[in-house]
Amino acid sequence: MAFEYNNKTYDFGSANFNMFGRFVQGISSLNIEAQQDAQYNYGAGNRPTSLARGRKTYSGSFVLQGYEGVALSAANPGQDYLDLPTFELTVSYGESADDMYTEVVRGVKITQFSKSLQNTQPTDEITLTFIAA
Repeated sequence: MAFEYNNKTYDFGSANFNMFGRFVQGISSLNIEAQQDAQYNYGAGNRPTSLARGRKTYSGSFVLQGYEGVALSAANPGQDYLDLPTFELTVSYGESADDMYTEVVRGVKITQFSKSLQNTQPTDEITLTFIAA
């Protein structure tokens, strides 16, 4: 999957990921979602007269190869991924400093994780689900 920014197309292969001040190479998937509450306001009659917007929420998930999970665990010995402190996830796209596009997901807090090992993949994977500020 690719996306465009500033008339340039970027894909997963041109992305660099950073968590806890560390470059993360063993990430195979990233999903970020944004949502905003909305509801109709009613006045006279039975049709809405306007639309009210409410709070915004951000969430997502990412998949790490097992060795990246070990590196995350090393930062918090004796605790699991749910105990990690909030952190920033920085994603930079581009091949050079001149065409770099950077997104920062702030206040990432892990809310769920799962580990999987399948005979179709050479290493275990860890799926981490998060909320963000």
